[in-house]
Amino acid sequence: MQRNRAKRLIREAVQRIDWCPEVDVVIVARRACAHSDLAAVQSELGRLAAELELSREGL
Repeated sequence: MQRNRAKRLIREAVQRIDWCPEVDVVIVARRACAHSDLAAVQSELGRLAAELELSREGL
């Protein structure tokens, strides 16, 4: 059940980020992700995407 929750959170957060179209991303969830809320997961993924210049928002 925790794995499914983590997958749903990550899937929703990924859809809300404006990724560069030429980039494929592999995300590996840790156990703590299942205990996080959507805002925290989205914030962390957005920060990482901007740091790695993988989102249009970070350009």
